[in-house]
Formats: sequence, structure tokens, C-alpha cells
Amino acid sequence: MKSQLLLFYFLISTISFSQSFEIRKEIDSLKYEIAIAKHDSLKIQAYVAWQNLIFETDPDLDYELNERIIEICLLNLQRPINDTEKLFFKTELSYAYNIAGNYFEIIGNYPKAIESLNKSLKIAEDLQNLRGIANANNNLGNSYRRLEEQDKAIVYYEKAVVYWKKIEDQHGLATTYNNLGLSYSEKKIFDKAKPFLDESKQLFLELDDKSGLGLVNHNIGQLFIWQNQNDSALIYFQKSLELYREVGTKSQIASNLRHISIIAFNEALAFKKSGDQKNYSTKLNEADQLANESLHFSENSSSLEDLRLSLQQVYLIQKEKEEYRDAFFTLEKYIEQSYVADSLENRKLFFEQSYKAEYNAKYERDSLLRIEEKKLNQVNLEKERVQKYSLYGGLILLLIFIGFIYNRFKITNRQKNIIEEQKDLVEEKQKEILDSINYAKRIQNAILPSQRVVTNLLPEHFILYLPKDIVAGDFYWMESVNDTSNPKNHAVLFAAADCTGHGVPGAMVSVVCNNSLNRSVREYGLTDPGKILDKTREIVVQEFEKSDEDVKDGMDISLCSLSLDAKTLSWAGANNPLWIIRNSELIEFKPDKQPIGKIENPKSFATQTIQLQKGDSIYIFTDGLQDQFGGEKGKKFKASKLKEILLSMQQQPLPNQKETLKEAFINWKGRLEQVDDVCVIGVRI
Repeated sequence: MKSQLLLFYFLISTISFSQSFEIRKEIDSLKYEIAIAKHDSLKIQAYVAWQNLIFETDPDLDYELNERIIEICLLNLQRPINDTEKLFFKTELSYAYNIAGNYFEIIGNYPKAIESLNKSLKIAEDLQNLRGIANANNNLGNSYRRLEEQDKAIVYYEKAVVYWKKIEDQHGLATTYNNLGLSYSEKKIFDKAKPFLDESKQLFLELDDKSGLGLVNHNIGQLFIWQNQNDSALIYFQKSLELYREVGTKSQIASNLRHISIIAFNEALAFKKSGDQKNYSTKLNEADQLANESLHFSENSSSLEDLRLSLQQVYLIQKEKEEYRDAFFTLEKYIEQSYVADSLENRKLFFEQSYKAEYNAKYERDSLLRIEEKKLNQVNLEKERVQKYSLYGGLILLLIFIGFIYNRFKITNRQKNIIEEQKDLVEEKQKEILDSINYAKRIQNAILPSQRVVTNLLPEHFILYLPKDIVAGDFYWMESVNDTSNPKNHAVLFAAADCTGHGVPGAMVSVVCNNSLNRSVREYGLTDPGKILDKTREIVVQEFEKSDEDVKDGMDISLCSLSLDAKTLSWAGANNPLWIIRNSELIEFKPDKQPIGKIENPKSFATQTIQLQKGDSIYIFTDGLQDQFGGEKGKKFKASKLKEILLSMQQQPLPNQKETLKEAFINWKGRLEQVDDVCVIGVRI
């Protein structure tokens, strides 16, 4: 069976490679035709053939080739040419502007799309090219529908219908009927939407167009969703999904899976509310499976919107299932896709607009005062010169001034309202971001060992953990294992780790590194600190190499394996040392000068074994405390000062040592900003 599967995959791979090779050969041939073409019409024909080969796989290159066609057509139409050539270049120019309009509509630049499509429509009307007129009107309708100007969209769709009927193009007619149904659906005029969608479906059936049938079935499903008829909607989404699975359109498969998942999720919540736990669990698992399948297809499609919505659905389900670790990853991806970038950009825009509005209001108030002063001076001069007309002139000027002031007051008040609205929107967006990051903090805290677990494994200890921001790049880690040197002895693995960065980026790296440590111990069964760091580096590098970006993030770490029964300590470090204080003497163990991450010429991490004595104090830490600026001269805290404080407080219990160290850090920092996350772990034998 395995050999048959291998043969199948080999044949598929061979066919795909062969097809790709044939396309490359064809493109190379077209490039050669363009290079030797003696007439621009031959170049355009080659460019069009090239577009047909790559428009689905490389839309950006398709747009670039289209721009070349437009440039060639415009250059030829500016010089003297015969009527046949003029007809050819005008026709190709009309098609090229139509393609450009479609490209701009896909990337969301609707004003630019409308501009290009109007150019295409004008040329098509001049040439009486009925197909070009129908296409341009349909695509103009699409752009206005995306802009939510449904009335304009419907006007253009109805024009397209007239021309599709004139040339008897059933496929074009089916497409435009579908678009009309969408527009009326979005206007919530459902009794007009359904007939157009049904007519579109019938035409696609007659044409045996599975992709078109998939689209119209999906839109009918959406129509029923808007009407709160979920059972009917589910039938059409499932029909659409079956058709798109046959066609292989990933973005549409993802969209249908997501909608079916949403229906199942809502049903699960309804069962939960009614107390039906069995059906609640069944429906929730069904929604989870569908959402993850949707995410898989959306990640492999070109639709960023489908990816964002699929992440949102997966996150909601993970949160409902209390799968907090998975939810953390999904939440960060979702924030990256939507909240963070958009909200920060909007904040900047709102502040700029607020500043401009305030400046303009102040300028206008100052202008009013200057005008008032000037007018009053003129009144006084006129009063001195001509006593008889001063009263009338003053009254007239006063009325004008009152009217002007009243008008300015209305403008200023309107601007003030705009500023207040923008301020409220900024605060709302900021609250959304902070709520998301605070939730991320709860998830990050959930993956740290609890105080109960730490106290049970290490009776005499302290952990000083002070994140710079809400979430941190530093973390502490702990695991209970059997001592490999003596299986009867119980060993405790504990570490202080410093990941690249701090805040949200640092927290994301810390979760990857924390998970890699867990896998090294739990999945690969490693207990030797050096070998654990070797395997952790391997896993971290593998995770980051999945990205197309050259990611060099990682962590510095000090990792201990402590056997309390044998009083032995095995230790390995990546850039972070180990300090042991014995009989008022500090013994320092140097780490390997390399991080956990992607580097050139990596070496295996060395494990050092130390025989401990009763009363020994063990300290591991990140560099956040030592790098803190403060004191009277604003200098760094440094390792020497940390050693001095640790030596001075050896007679204190471990919990008191934590408070002493924390107080020293706060006093040193003073009013300066904390520069990095702080993590210090102390253990006494």
C-alpha cells in the first residue's frame, strides 16, 4: 500500500513539474518573440499570451505586463497610423484598461478601478464594441458595490444586462444576474435579490459552469443568513463547498468552510445555553474542525480577508474551548492581520486631523480678533470725520460683525464636534488594543509555572519577575524529571530566559522558545541541560525557518538541573551565567557565548556539574536588571552592583531577598523608564 502511495505522489509531482516546465518554456518563447518583434501589434499579442499563462498565479506580474500593453497602445495612437492599426490598438487599449480596473478592484483601490474602467467603457462605446461595453459596465458595478454605493452599482449592472442579451452571452448574463442579486441582498431587499440569484443559478446549470454554480450557491446561502434562516443557508454553503472542492478554488473553499463553522458554533452556543452538554460538545468540535480546515485553505490562498476571518473564527472557538495556549498564537496572528496595523495607523491619522482642526480653529479665532480691531478703528475714524454718518455706519458694521461671528461660531463648534468624535474613536481603538494585549498577558501567565508548583519543587526559592510592558520577552521555566545519572534521584529543571525584544513581539518569541523547551524535555526525553539547549535551538530554528523572512530571533538562557537528594547541580548557559554563593564567596560559571537561535558555526552547549553544599545559594537571571539606567548619574546598574547586593543579603530568608533586590532596582531606576524585562531566580540548598 505504501509503495502504491509513493508511486502516486511521484507521478503527481512529475506531472506538476512537467506542467511548470512547459509553462516556463512557453514564457521563454514569448519573451523571445517580444525581443524580435518587428511590429508593436506582435509584441502586444505576445504580452497577452503571457498574461493568460500567469494571471492566476502572479497577479502583480500580470498588472505589470498590462501596463506595458497600455504604454505601447498609447504611443502608437499618438503617431500617424492607418485605420486597421488604429482599430487594433484602440481595442487592445480598451481590454487593457478593463484588466487594470479589475486589478485595482481586487487590491481595494476602487477610485483607481473606476477611473480605468471608465476609460475602457469610453473606448468600447466609440468602437461600438458591445462585449467591451458589457464587461466595463459589469465591472464598474462591482467597484461601486464594493464602495457600498448599491444604487449606482445596480444602474451599471442593468446596462451590462442589456448588452449581454444583445450579443447572447449567457455566461456574462449569469455573472451580472449574480451581481444584481448581491446588490439587492446588501440593500436588504431580499424579494428582489432571490429571483436574480435563481436566474443566475439556472444559467450556470445550463452552461455546466461549476465555478459559477459554486459562487451563486454561496451567495444564496449568505442571503439566507441575512434572513436568519440558518438551516437553508447551510444547505447552499455545503453545495457551494462541494462544487469548489471539484474546481479547487482555495479561497472559496475557505469561505464556505468558515460559514458552515459559524453556523455550527452558533448551534453549539445555543445547546450550551439550554444545558445540553453532549450536543454542545459535538457541535463545538464540528465547528473547530471546520474552522481549522478553513484556516488551512485560506493560508494557501491569496485572499488576506479570508485569512483574517478564518483566524477570527478559530480564535473564538479556541477561547470557548479554553485552549489558551493555542488561542494565544491565533490571537497574535489575528492582531497582526487586523487590529494592530489598522488601529495604530488610524490613531496617527486621527491625531493629525485633530491637530489640523485645532490649528485651523485657533487661526480663525485670531483672524476674527484682527478683523474686529480693524473694523472698530475704521468706525472710530469715520466717527471723527463725519459725526452725522457714524451711528449708521457703526450699526451696519456691528450687524455684519455679529453675523460673521455667528457664522464662525458655527464652524468652530462643528470642528469641535469632529475633534471629539475622532478622540472618542481613537480611545475606543486604543481600548480594543489594550484589551487584546491584556488577554494575551493572561494567556502568557498561564504557560508560566504556578507559585504552587514552584514551591512544591523548590521549597527555598524566590522569583523576581518584572516585565517592562504588559507582556514580556523574559520568562521563567520549570520541569520535574528523573536524574539520568541516578534514576532514583528526582531532579528539577529550572531556567531564566531572555527572548529577543520585549512587549508583544518579545512575548510571541517567548512562547515559541517556551514550547521548544517543553518539547525537548517531554517529547525527546532529554534531561542533560546542554543537550536540552542543543535540541531547543534546533526546534526554534526549524520554527522560524518556516517563514520566508530571514528571522534571527531567539533567546539567552541559564538552565539548571538540580538534584536535592544528591546535592548536585548540572548547568548550561547561552550567554547568561550561573552564580553560586558559598561561605560569603561568589563563584561564577561562564556560559557558552552563543544564543538559542540561528547563527553561523553553532557549537554544542557544554554541561557543567557542580557538587553543592548545604547553605549554597544559586542565582540565575536575565540581563534586564544589570542593564537598567539609574542612580545619581544615570548609569547602568551592572553586574558588580548585583554581586554586591546578593553578597550583602545572604543572611536573609529567600523571600526577603526578593523584596530587598526589588527595592534596590526601583530605587536605582528612580523616575527613568524601565529599559528591559527583569527576571532573577534564587534557590538555597
